[in-house]
Amino acid sequence: MLRGKTRVFNGKVYVGKSSHRDAPCVRGAVIALDAGTGAEVWRFDPLPERICGTDTRHACTTDADCSGSTCGAFLVCRSGSGEQTQSQLCASDAECTAPATCQRPLGSGMTSSAAIDTEKGTVYADLGDCIGAGNTGFSNSLVALDAETGALRWDFSPIPFGNLGDLDFIASPNVFTANIGATPTPLVGVGSKNGVYYAVDQDTGALVWQEAVVAGGEAGGFSPSTGGCVREDLRRHLHRAALHLRPRRHERCRRMAVSADGV
Repeated sequence: MLRGKTRVFNGKVYVGKSSHRDAPCVRGAVIALDAGTGAEVWRFDPLPERICGTDTRHACTTDADCSGSTCGAFLVCRSGSGEQTQSQLCASDAECTAPATCQRPLGSGMTSSAAIDTEKGTVYADLGDCIGAGNTGFSNSLVALDAETGALRWDFSPIPFGNLGDLDFIASPNVFTANIGATPTPLVGVGSKNGVYYAVDQDTGALVWQEAVVAGGEAGGFSPSTGGCVREDLRRHLHRAALHLRPRRHERCRRMAVSADGV
């Protein structure tokens, strides 16, 4: 299903695909549609159909797309029930321990709304996972995509592969400029369900700073619909990011201390 609000830019509508409460868990996607016809223009698959060697974040079509490795199907050992780390790559069922079989991974849905930098022509989208499905591919990542083509510009992925903690990025990204020392720095910020707010460089995805804001976990951290908790001095630091805070969390956050520069 499609989740989050749509974003419209330069004749395209940007939407995300994800599971509804993980029942059932499906493969997510970031999709651009023609604003006039509704036809699909491009699709970014966070769990690529084919990858270079064992690099689950390097999509490919042929071996020519890979350097020093071959292009093959992205398959993992998983079964029909229970927790699935999705960390064991495979080429056939014989490589898996029953009842697991060799199949495509699931998860990596986009439940939030994208953020768009109209000057750079960049779409920033964050991705989650399914409960009980381990982190793989671009699950639990922030990605920067070319608004015209959907080509990946960079990704930021702080959650370890195979993690089963349900530590999604499900709050919408924030695009803003903040002073790092005395230097105005263009950043993209995003909060995870692990309770940490990350700020990365808009052009490279390199981590600039991070702050543990609230307790994290499956039911904690940053909310998918509101952007979650941002402490008052951090909120002032990001006042142009248009964060929507839950009042009951805001009061709790306002009492908590954090470095004004976030570093």
